[in-house]
Amino acid sequence: MKYLFPFLLMLITSCGKMKIPAPESKVKISKMTLHTSLTITNNTNSTVDLSNWQLKEVVDYITVSTRTFTITGKTLTKGESITFSATTLGFSLNFMYTSIYLYDNAGNLIDDY
Repeated sequence: MKYLFPFLLMLITSCGKMKIPAPESKVKISKMTLHTSLTITNNTNSTVDLSNWQLKEVVDYITVSTRTFTITGKTLTKGESITFSATTLGFSLNFMYTSIYLYDNAGNLIDDY
């Protein structure tokens, strides 16, 4: 019985960290470096205009906080990548508590990390 409360607490807190995966896309968040940077790669066969696309960081640690960064004036040619620093994004980029979502300019979920 003494183990029931810690188990229930762990179960309740882990439920909030489950996420729905993004649909299959060829524009990907290809790399995230702890507290440092995030890279997006265009794996399509054409140029992609990232204008008004958004990156959202959801930090789930005791309370949930969300930060949003809107990409402006960036295009990626076939196979090209772009890296944003955590400072530029205003994100914490903490692997343990952070989920990153990439949305296109129409608000469609493109990828998550």
